[in-house]
Amino acid sequence: MSVNSLTLRRHGVALAAASLLVLLSAAPGFAQAAAAPAAPAQPAAQAPAAPAPPAVTFNEAAGALVIQIKGDRTADFEWALAKIKDALNKSENPVHKQQAAGLKAYKNPEALPQTAAILYVLMVTPSVPEADYSITTLSNIAYKSLTAEEQQEFHKRISGAFAGPIARWQLSLVSDFAK
Repeated sequence: MSVNSLTLRRHGVALAAASLLVLLSAAPGFAQAAAAPAAPAQPAAQAPAAPAPPAVTFNEAAGALVIQIKGDRTADFEWALAKIKDALNKSENPVHKQQAAGLKAYKNPEALPQTAAILYVLMVTPSVPEADYSITTLSNIAYKSLTAEEQQEFHKRISGAFAGPIARWQLSLVSDFAK
């Protein structure tokens, strides 16, 4: 093996190790569990209470949740988003109304080549300090506003719709092109 190929091999190993270290250090707090968005199940009398999912808050003025939805379940997810929107806007809680004012949902119509999932981005701008933007919390707000029949429909539609973890992005403004 020549000295040049040995040097290239060492640099390649070092680059791979550095890349892995960056990925591992970014992993904590990067994604919500995909199972978390399920609507609340009917509690059994003897079942212990499940721990509350971690809150998803934004420390910056803006943020985003990147959500992967199975390609054949987009209509169900969009139906659930409409229920969440209605519940936030009709809520008596002023924090919920503030959250609704700053939430916008975007959809990438092109499926991901690896999984055929469709990406949705919930843009949060401005974010409400200390408000919980987890899909579980937003779904629970909607769920509580529904009739028993609608709750069953909500649970049916949202269960199993998620195709992967939910990424949370904290966004800080770098440049405002309008100013």
